[in-house]
Amino acid sequence: MFPPEATGGNIKITAAILVAVMLGTGARPLQARHRKEEKAIAYLDDSAGVEGMVLLDAQSLAARMFRTVGVRLEWHVGRLAPSPFERPLIVELVTNTPENFHRGALAFTGPYERIHITVFYDRVYEIGVHSRITTQLLAHVLVHEITHILQGITRHSETGIMKAHWTPEDYEEMQLRPLSFTRKDIELIQIGLADLLCATEQHPRRAEVLSTGVVNCRD
Repeated sequence: MFPPEATGGNIKITAAILVAVMLGTGARPLQARHRKEEKAIAYLDDSAGVEGMVLLDAQSLAARMFRTVGVRLEWHVGRLAPSPFERPLIVELVTNTPENFHRGALAFTGPYERIHITVFYDRVYEIGVHSRITTQLLAHVLVHEITHILQGITRHSETGIMKAHWTPEDYEEMQLRPLSFTRKDIELIQIGLADLLCATEQHPRRAEVLSTGVVNCRD
């Protein structure tokens, strides 16, 4: 996600959010399992010095935004206990980001790796304070990057949350209401979550999402 401009300095990791995608509730067969059983759990380890209410409100807003597309994002304090039914993602909030490091980006992730996300909070804060949307912008950045991980691909939309470059008009809309997912965004989230669900089996399998909302895992 890219803003109009970025700031300089040296990278300093200031916070880590451990996110786990909960893929089902047990070891029963995955055929005919519905997507509604899937959820995302975020474990927050905050040493960023982000203002408490900004962070809490951003977490709450991000969860509400995901709920509109049938994904339940839950935030918890602490670190994730190892589990074969959880796939942890690590989101780091950093500050003092060099100007030429992912120039102009608010965050970056490796969607195919499906683990690490880095958010440049200093850049988020600079734009957020100027536009008076620090909480809303942080929430949108979190949702945008987590969506890349859930979808498992590098892709952007022409409008909404998954837009590559938000405009001043988008920032104005964030003040009033969250940006939306496109129909294609939602479809790819569903397929990506289904693939993660099938990957918890003993051998990797690809997912097939039926029109009824049922997930089938195929060899």
